[in-house]
Amino acid sequence: MPRLLGLLCLCAALASAAELRIDNHFGGIDVEFISRGELAIRAVPEGRPVRQDDLLVSRNGDTVTISCRPTDGAKVAVQARVPMAVRVNAETVDGKISMSGFPALFGAQTVRGDIELSAPWEATNILVLASQQPGKVELPPGIGFRKQRSSNVPGINWVMQDKVDLDKVAFAQVRIRAENSKRLLLKEIPIPKDSPIKMPWQSEAVLDALRTQSRQAAAAAPKPAASASSKPRGGPAAKATGAGPASPTSQSVAPSGPASGGEGGSADGATFSSDVRMVNLTAAVYGADRRPLTGLTADDFTVVENGASQKVAIAHSGETPFNLAILLDLSASTRRDRDQMKRIAHGFLDIARPQDRVAVYALANNWFMVVSGLTSDKKHAEQLVDGLPQLSGGSPVYDAIALAYGQDLAAHPDERNALIVITDGLDNQFASTGLPSKVGHEALVEAARRADTLIYPIFLGAPVEQQRGRTNEARAYERLDKIAAASGGKVFVADSSSDFERVYQQVAEELRAVYTVAYYPQDQNFHGEFRPVQIQVDKPDASVRSRDGYFAR
Repeated sequence: MPRLLGLLCLCAALASAAELRIDNHFGGIDVEFISRGELAIRAVPEGRPVRQDDLLVSRNGDTVTISCRPTDGAKVAVQARVPMAVRVNAETVDGKISMSGFPALFGAQTVRGDIELSAPWEATNILVLASQQPGKVELPPGIGFRKQRSSNVPGINWVMQDKVDLDKVAFAQVRIRAENSKRLLLKEIPIPKDSPIKMPWQSEAVLDALRTQSRQAAAAAPKPAASASSKPRGGPAAKATGAGPASPTSQSVAPSGPASGGEGGSADGATFSSDVRMVNLTAAVYGADRRPLTGLTADDFTVVENGASQKVAIAHSGETPFNLAILLDLSASTRRDRDQMKRIAHGFLDIARPQDRVAVYALANNWFMVVSGLTSDKKHAEQLVDGLPQLSGGSPVYDAIALAYGQDLAAHPDERNALIVITDGLDNQFASTGLPSKVGHEALVEAARRADTLIYPIFLGAPVEQQRGRTNEARAYERLDKIAAASGGKVFVADSSSDFERVYQQVAEELRAVYTVAYYPQDQNFHGEFRPVQIQVDKPDASVRSRDGYFAR
């Protein structure tokens, strides 16, 4: 059985390594890149048991070198599980080179060894340089590669490289140097679901999944037993499916009042289905002074759906937790002061309460980056924000918003979700150059109406009324406003660093003003159609902001 060698004592050093070099003169090298976890090395025997001194480990700065040179000349393979951010360089003479995963950089050299590489080639740049074409070349179907039989590099007579489209964007980098390899095999694998790096074009799949979910839920919706004129009412057993702006969900309902006999019977003679469905919506409620109105109950709310008044069963706010995600637009158009952007993120992390969970994402280097997944550990999230390097890149802002929703919040539809987007809104769709979003603005507005998340853009610029003419900045603001309104959120403006303290306070008050309002629609036929809704509060000078309806799925 393969066994770990004496590298566990170096786990702390390995965990902080930025580069790993593997030198295995005769044996094979197998590298698996992982999204999560620590670097681990093991030796695998190829003929005799592994000895403790088969592997030599050294370190120079942030580079760790693994050298496999058995003194008796035996073949020993080296297997490595490596975090995807660690750069790897591997070298062998006769051994097989194997790699799988989504690496920041994988480089390898071999004289006679076979080469087998598995990666998401739509998002991977590859360059293979060889003295002669490998005897057998196997490539995945549907993926384009360029091959040529000449080169300007001395000793290189065959070159193969990717044909990744510029608008596709690549993260992984693979560089191979071979002499007389007999076989080159490339296999296609998907980008790992838990990868902290997502490509902007993956946003289309997020929106497709949202639409598919609506269609499937509508197709599976049961026919209610209640007559069209009957009106389900919330009773002791009635409760909301969760604290967020969730879609309708099947519920068992105990009608109020003594039963008149038979399943679903009630004192007033109405017949109730055992599968009556509840709708959860969110609403921010303010008084005349624009301060949050707290302490409201279900009796204070009225919901009007498709022009018909509905009975509110539940309304609550208070200490209900939020999932609070923060998206930092660190693209070139916001490159003013990266330290300031970090302070902004800190400010919004600070408004999270102990019962809330937080996540931090970034749009940078043309990628969507998960800085910190959804967590209750705010201090750790703050440390990760502090460690962000200087970043720039294109501005596929709409793609990033879609990916931010899909990363963590989409998995919590029955909870209260909020996405804070700190951006100037200048998607490259406004320009003829750069990397524009694959997701269109109107498609994102539709998605915001479907998604169970309040969106709060923090606009880095002057209020639109202070801008002259139809500038890109004015259009960017207006588009962000439409996205926010469709979700039930709103835009906050911060045109200078002195505004951020005010904005933090406004967002904190906004979250305190948010209620979950739950009711049983009179129309229990759910077929995916959009239903306009108005939420009203029976209090003097009360104002309510919420999404304008929901998809009946």
